[in-house]
Amino acid sequence: MVKRLKDRDPWGVTAHVIETNGYSPLWLIAKDNKKLLALCKTLMNGIGLLISNQFKQICKLCNLRTGSPIIHKLCYCTAIEAEREKLWTLILETCGIDDFKRFIQISAFEQCVSILKLGSETSQKHFLHLDIAVSICKLLH
Repeated sequence: MVKRLKDRDPWGVTAHVIETNGYSPLWLIAKDNKKLLALCKTLMNGIGLLISNQFKQICKLCNLRTGSPIIHKLCYCTAIEAEREKLWTLILETCGIDDFKRFIQISAFEQCVSILKLGSETSQKHFLHLDIAVSICKLLH
């Protein structure tokens, strides 16, 4: 199953959430800290939706038709614009102006991949960018 998921992910968005042994560092974090369970679930679901087959649906927040709910919420939905601005401010503060410039010059899909990778990056059962992960989850909920 791990190989099948990795094959569907040429962008590397699952790099921080699926290890070769089949376990997810996010589930290890959730197991140790129950308060982060919803956050871990939302990140995993968001990554899964981003790399899965897409179909048209209506956004419940802004009532627009979208092909990808993840791309729509992280990049376009007008109903959650204030939360998205907070996320981009955190990215700017975390990554610096050079990486921020790189972010805004790539496609919306590539932005979502980069944002989800950044938010799901862990080290020794801790999020490296917890504030970004929380901000992502506020947008995806």
